[in-house]
Amino acid sequence: MTRPLPPKDQFSRIMEKTLELTGQKVPAKSIKKLAQIFNTLCWEFPDYNLFLYTALDEEGRFSPLESIEGESDAQITMDAERLHNVVYGRGNLPKMFFSGQIKIRGLPKLKLIKFVPLLGPFLESYKEACEQVSG
Repeated sequence: MTRPLPPKDQFSRIMEKTLELTGQKVPAKSIKKLAQIFNTLCWEFPDYNLFLYTALDEEGRFSPLESIEGESDAQITMDAERLHNVVYGRGNLPKMFFSGQIKIRGLPKLKLIKFVPLLGPFLESYKEACEQVSG
């Protein structure tokens, strides 16, 4: 079932839940590999002027953060609408990366393969969080 894009306040709660669920689903081994590249990740959604942060550690934990001091080690920038469309089958994630609609900073292109194991659980978690928060 396709859902409309949630309003900003609801999207923020959905994303917080998404990050929590993603941390439970991604294998510790995958997180450890990513933690060798970066320890803090910023998720920026310019259309909602929203910044969310996660920490990755060498123990394999993926944890949401309230905020960070300074700049994150890596950042993913995309509109909330684009994420929502990908999750509900109205967008193509690889095409959005290659066309610049989704930007990644701090993750060398040769290391992107280590990021892939996070994407499936992240997208599944977003859909699950939408159902939990939106009802």
